[in-house]
Amino acid sequence: MQGTCAVRSFSCRNFFERRKNHDETTKKLDEIVKNTKLKKDIGVRYMKSWEIARDYIEEGREEGREEGRKEGREEERKNTEAAIKRAEAAEERVKELEAMLSSKS
Repeated sequence: MQGTCAVRSFSCRNFFERRKNHDETTKKLDEIVKNTKLKKDIGVRYMKSWEIARDYIEEGREEGREEGRKEGREEERKNTEAAIKRAEAAEERVKELEAMLSSKS
């Protein structure tokens, strides 16, 4: 049992030492971030880069929409052509059947 307590004690000390180092590192990083945020030129550059990225995203979406519309129009054209062919074939069959009926009368 004593060995277990010694391991736990070491683990606890190790944990708290790591936590202390982590807290110090976090504080340093937080200070760097705060100082960076205070610089006006950094904020302006960040906002500009955000606007540029947003413009690229919107441009990509619009290109995707246009491509989708184009594909949709092409698909609709194909569907229309197929429907016209079916209608023409049906009209031909009706004419054939009408001719058969009129020849029997």
